[in-house]
Amino acid sequence: MDCVVTDPPYGMSFMGKDWDSALPPKEAFTEMYRVLKSGALAFVMSSPRQDLLWRMMSLLESVGFELKQSPLYWAYASG
Repeated sequence: MDCVVTDPPYGMSFMGKDWDSALPPKEAFTEMYRVLKSGALAFVMSSPRQDLLWRMMSLLESVGFELKQSPLYWAYASG
């Protein structure tokens, strides 16, 4: 596989949803890393909350991903 673009569910446990947790399971990223070709790209969206962002980055590194960040922000008006 040449590229993965994913926006996994994260941070939903605060809503009392037991079908979701703060971070996706490590196995999901282990499998993603396994199927990607050497040098392929993975774009993984994450919460802007610093605690979740740091944990997501740590999780990605733990399965072998090399992090090269180019942050993209979705800015929108509310109200």
